[in-house]
Amino acid sequence: TVTLKVDPNSYPTVSLSAAKLAVDEDDLATIGNSDVELGDDVADDSPVSVTGDITFTTGFDQFASLELEAIGGNTQVVAKTLLGEDVVTTWDALTGTLTGYISGTDATVLANQVFTIAVTDVTVKPATNDNTNGGTAKYTLTLLQPVQHAFTNDPDTTADDLTVIGFEDNVTFDVKVVVTDDQGETNEDAPGFDPLTDTVKFTVDIDDDMPVATGEDAGTVTSTSDLTIDVLDGGNSAGADGLDRVELVGDEGGAQYGTVEVVANQLVYTWSGNNFGNDESITYRIIDKDGDAAEA
Repeated sequence: TVTLKVDPNSYPTVSLSAAKLAVDEDDLATIGNSDVELGDDVADDSPVSVTGDITFTTGFDQFASLELEAIGGNTQVVAKTLLGEDVVTTWDALTGTLTGYISGTDATVLANQVFTIAVTDVTVKPATNDNTNGGTAKYTLTLLQPVQHAFTNDPDTTADDLTVIGFEDNVTFDVKVVVTDDQGETNEDAPGFDPLTDTVKFTVDIDDDMPVATGEDAGTVTSTSDLTIDVLDGGNSAGADGLDRVELVGDEGGAQYGTVEVVANQLVYTWSGNNFGNDESITYRIIDKDGDAAEA
């Protein structure tokens, strides 16, 4: 007589510590305005890199692989660059990294990469025969460059007179997690699996950046010379999205004693020669490539 123990078939399961990974263009090194503006994800404390934890089980079977995939597949456009180029994704099993990159370019070239989501610290428990096989891993989202956000003009809905000229919108998309065991079965092969409700996924949230403009003392003008004012000097900045243009608000920016024009995104003020000793105020806007503006 030969006695055999037949283990029931089992399928991997996956759980995530974070349903959303949020990063912020504000914190992109050297170009982001690390500030708090309308629409900013302050509560998320969003840096440019954030990590979550993955817990998986493989039942009686052994762990084989873990993969990330954007919902919709590698050809799904998950974002656009500031130049309007499509951002798609590719999974590298060797490095354990899902890379968002400019479609039609080499995903291994850093300049083409928009973000990465790296799976690291994969730890598998010693194999057993008691349906408790599994392990843990980490997944880290890193934002490498800004993306295009929809321009939101006055999202206020309270019927007041507020006019919003800049708003930090969010770009979001979903990424699923697939664990495969040594029998070639995944967490998506389980009986009754419904892709609409049972897909294990997390949301990537990329918060916008917007310009900063503050008032400044531009100096003194004489009747014999124009005064050039660099409004991007000092504490002013177009932010991570880069400068689109500088423009005056109203006729001559509100100047009363001279004329103002924008030349190469600088203000050039020409005094009329009258009204000695008076202060002149000029109102302008710094507008980024998303269409968001800051006014001073």
